[in-house]
Amino acid sequence: MTKDIVPQGFTLGLALVDFLPVLFFGAGDDSVNPVNSVRAVYDDIRTPKHLVMVDKCEHNMCYDRAPAAYERETRQFVEKCVVRLVSTGKM
Repeated sequence: MTKDIVPQGFTLGLALVDFLPVLFFGAGDDSVNPVNSVRAVYDDIRTPKHLVMVDKCEHNMCYDRAPAAYERETRQFVEKCVVRLVSTGKM
């Protein structure tokens, strides 16, 4: 675990949702959640997940920087999750 990089409460919260799919958007120039922090959390969780990195982007600006990619990645992730739920009889 990368406790020195990632706030403890955040990773503990993610550990409690080990059954939920998680879509991460990381901003390439984020000073609040640097790329190594996002990657560390992504690598630590054991749930269906997908990571999208947006270059030349600051904190909370992924959609503003790349709206088409953001919408496409979100739609594809949700569709994939729905297919998984249907195929396992959970939906």
